[in-house]
Amino acid sequence: MDGIALGTIIIDSDYNVVEYNQPVQKIIPNIAKNAKCYHALLGKDEPCSFCPVIRKQDCVALPESATESVLEITLPAGNKHHVLSFLINDQRHQPAINCLKYNLLGYCLNTPTASKPQEDHDLDRATGLYNMQAFLRHARKLLDDNPYDSFNLLISDIKNFQQITATYGEDKAQALLRGVAQLTQSCYSDGVVARYGVDQIVSLYKARSLDKQVQTVKYFKEFLQHTEIPNVIIKFGIYEDVDKGISVTHMCSKALLALNTIIHDFRRVFAKYDDNTSQKQLQAQKYEARFNKAIENEEFVIWYQPKYDTYTEKIVGAEALVRWQTEKGIISPGEFLPVFEADGLIEQLDKYVFRHVCAQQKKWQDAGRAMIPISVNVSRSSLFAHDIVENYKNIIDEYGLERKYVPIEITESVALENLKIKPIADAFTKAGFLLHMDDFGSGRSCLNGLNVLHFEAIKLDKSLIDFIGHKNGELVLSYTMALGKELGVQLVAEGVETASQMLFLKHKGCDIIQGFYYSKPLPADEFEAKLLEAKTTDIKENIKLVLADFAASPNSNSLYKHMPGGFFSYEAFGDERILSSNSYLWEMFGFDNEADFMDHVHGSFKGIVSPDELDAVEESIAQQIKDNHREMDFVKYHIVHKDGSKLPVVDYGHLAHQDNKDIFYVFLYEDKE
Repeated sequence: MDGIALGTIIIDSDYNVVEYNQPVQKIIPNIAKNAKCYHALLGKDEPCSFCPVIRKQDCVALPESATESVLEITLPAGNKHHVLSFLINDQRHQPAINCLKYNLLGYCLNTPTASKPQEDHDLDRATGLYNMQAFLRHARKLLDDNPYDSFNLLISDIKNFQQITATYGEDKAQALLRGVAQLTQSCYSDGVVARYGVDQIVSLYKARSLDKQVQTVKYFKEFLQHTEIPNVIIKFGIYEDVDKGISVTHMCSKALLALNTIIHDFRRVFAKYDDNTSQKQLQAQKYEARFNKAIENEEFVIWYQPKYDTYTEKIVGAEALVRWQTEKGIISPGEFLPVFEADGLIEQLDKYVFRHVCAQQKKWQDAGRAMIPISVNVSRSSLFAHDIVENYKNIIDEYGLERKYVPIEITESVALENLKIKPIADAFTKAGFLLHMDDFGSGRSCLNGLNVLHFEAIKLDKSLIDFIGHKNGELVLSYTMALGKELGVQLVAEGVETASQMLFLKHKGCDIIQGFYYSKPLPADEFEAKLLEAKTTDIKENIKLVLADFAASPNSNSLYKHMPGGFFSYEAFGDERILSSNSYLWEMFGFDNEADFMDHVHGSFKGIVSPDELDAVEESIAQQIKDNHREMDFVKYHIVHKDGSKLPVVDYGHLAHQDNKDIFYVFLYEDKE
C-alpha cells in the first residue's frame, strides 16, 4: 500500500481499520490499526448511517452502471475540514479478510471565517492551485458553459515523490511540486488546474492538437533539467474528449487508470485512456484479489527452459519461468506479471519462485542427479525490498544448496540504475550468488552497468538475435558479443529459433543458447526427463537441411556472403575447384578478401585441408558418399592459417547435382571439443 499515491484504507466488516498508508496518516495523524473506523475518521461512537463500507446501497451511483460509487463526507479536525471521496469497487472485495479496499482522497481546507473571501478556501496552500473540492466545482462549470467544445483531462505524477522527500528534504520536494504546479498552470491557463493527491496535478482544458501535447512534454523536460533534484521523472495520464455525462471524479479516475499503466515503464511518459484500459484494470483487480489464494494453493508453477552449450549441445543450465495454473487453464505470465510488478505483489511472487526452485534443486540433489544452475529472475521492486539478500541467503541455506546453483537474473532496464542497485548487487555477489544481466540489448544497453556491476553472464535479448540475416544487424550483434568476450563474461543468447541463428552464434563464439530452436519451457517432470535422456540434438541433421536448401536455391552463391560460419562450394571430383566462398571462411584462414584466400588454398578444396591429412579426408568423404548416397558427409581435419599455424575444424558437406556437375556445399567451423 505504501506505493499507492492516493490515501487508502482497508476496513473490515466489523468496522475495524485493517490497514492504511502514509497519505492517510498525514490527513488523520491519530489513526491506528484495529480502531473503529467511525471513531478514527469522525470521532463518532457508532457506525455512520451513510457508511460506504457496509451499506454500499446508500452511496451515490455513477452514471452508465459504473462499478464504482462515490461518497463525500466532511471530517472535523481542529480548525480544518478534510473532504474525503470514497471510491468503492466490488472487484476489490477480498474474502480472506472480508473487507473492501477503497481509495481515499484527502484535501485540507482552512475553516471558513467571515473575514476571508470564499475564494481563499478554494486554493491549495502548497501549490497555489485549486484544491480538489474547488476543481470539481469549477471543472463542471467549464464543461456546462461550453457544451459544444471537446475537453481533455490530464493528470501528472512525480514518480517516487516520497523517496525524493526522504532523500532531499521536505522543502526541496515541495519546491519541486510548486514548480510542476506553476508550469502546468502556465501550459493550461485557459483551463482548470488543481492539486490531485500528494504529488499529482490535474488539468481540464479544451482539446488541442497533438503538437501542443508534444510542446508540453518539451516544457517539462526543460524544467526538469534546471531543478535542484536530479533524475526526476514525471508521468502523464490523459482522458481525451471526456464524456460530459459522467462526474468529474469519474473522469479523473479514467485518467488515473491510464497513468497507472505506465507508472513503472521507464520507456513511456504519456498514456491515454480507452475502453481497453478499463478492461485491463478490472482484470488486474481480479488477479490481485486471487493472488493470496493462488499462493496458498500453489497455483503458481515453475517451468524450466533449458540452456544448451553451443558446442557440445548438452544442457548446461535452465531458466525458471513462472506460470499460473488455474482450473480453467494456464494464465500467461505476460498477463499477470505486469500487474504484480505495478502493485508490489511481485516481491512475494519472486520469493515464492526462488523458494520453489531451491526446493526442486534440493530434490534433484538428494536423488543424485548431476546439478546444473537454474537461474531465477528478480524484479526491480524485489531488488529494493528490505533485506532481500539476507532473505534469499536464508532460503537457499535452508535447503543446503550452493549459491552457484541458483544464479540471479537482473534485467537490463534495472541495471540502467546501476548506481542505485550497486550496493544490492555487491551484497548478492559477496554472499556468493552469481549475477546475470537479462534482456541485454532490449533497450539502452547498459555498458556502464557492465563496468560497475559484477555480472558473470549477459543474456543477449531476442531483439538482437532477430538481427541475424541482416548485414547491419549482424554487425551490431558481432560487436556486442566481442565486447562481452573482452569483458570476460559468459554470452547467453535467448530467443534462438532457427538453424541459421544457431550457426551464426556458434561461429561468433556464443557460449550458451536458449530458445525454441532447442526447447520450449517445460514443466518440471518433462525437463527432468529431458535431462535423464542425456541426448544431444543432431547438429548434422540441422546443418544438412540448411545446406540442402542452399543447393536447391538458384541464387545460392550470392547468399553465401550473408551466411554464418565458413561456407563454400567446390566441384566434387577432378581438381576440386572452389566455386564460391564467404568472408567467414576467409577470416578462418586469416584473410580479409577472397583473392588472397584463393591464392593461399590454390583455388581448390585440396588446399583447404592440411596436406598431411588430405588423403585420409578424401577417402573418408568418398566412403561416406558410397554408404549414404548424396546425403551428407562429416569429417574433422586441420586447416593451415596464413601464419602457418593449424586450426582444428569440423566439415559438414552436402553433395548435389547441378548444371551437369556434382558440387559439394560445405559448412566449416572451428572444432572446440
